[in-house]
Amino acid sequence: LLIDGKVASSPFPVMESEFSHLYPDYSAKADSIVYISNESGFYELWKADSSGMNRQQLTFLEQSVNYPRWSHNGDRVAFLAPVENSNSDRIYIIDVQSKKVTTLATPFQLHNRPTWSFDDSAIISAVHNNESTDLYQISIQDGATKRLTFDNGRYGIMTSPTTLLYTRNRSGLWQKELGGKSFLKLDKDTFSARYAWVYENNVLYYRQRTPEHQQYLRYDFNQEIKTELFRLPPTRNKGYQEISLNAQKGELLITSGKSEQSDIKKLEHPLLD
Repeated sequence: LLIDGKVASSPFPVMESEFSHLYPDYSAKADSIVYISNESGFYELWKADSSGMNRQQLTFLEQSVNYPRWSHNGDRVAFLAPVENSNSDRIYIIDVQSKKVTTLATPFQLHNRPTWSFDDSAIISAVHNNESTDLYQISIQDGATKRLTFDNGRYGIMTSPTTLLYTRNRSGLWQKELGGKSFLKLDKDTFSARYAWVYENNVLYYRQRTPEHQQYLRYDFNQEIKTELFRLPPTRNKGYQEISLNAQKGELLITSGKSEQSDIKKLEHPLLD
């Protein structure tokens, strides 16, 4: 990784081949990365260690798997896959040790990127229907649903058992206590990402686009300080936006390029520690 002062100019490949590797998500509990790869001829779920080695295919569904997300305990991964010959999808959960794949019982036809409730008992997903798109909580045990947002929530994570941090169809970062009202956490001038962000220990890491470049930023909520970590050319890293954090190594994992080949790369910076 080339660094010019405090701003990096190039990512370093952690996983690179003639195949496409997309949507990385790192789990500190499992010390592993899950990601999507077309190495088998289909976009399936794979796992690798934190350095990108010891790769292992986890699913054999022979369809386009998307958006893997580790549970907090590091034992399961939720992901999306389309329903064949229909305009719908399903949320799947795989037990990584046993490789058993189950389908989440849900009354909805279309979902968005799944995340986990704070205790791993439910999945959080945006749900699309004819009336609205908002974030719902879906119980893993019985499929019971609870609507969490009423303002076009698109992607959210639980930062405590009752606190939801989320994005909407407009720029800005929002927060609410379940059962309470939402409030603006970061305004659109500070934060305009929808999916390319990750939160840990009251610090936010995210990607922001400008006409000249793409910025990777760190926002410390305790100190209310925004810091630019890296700056990449605007033609790099288009599409397939995802960011994952390996705080132990001080690394950000990103997906580079929407083209015939995409690869997972890592960014290192002292402020990632």
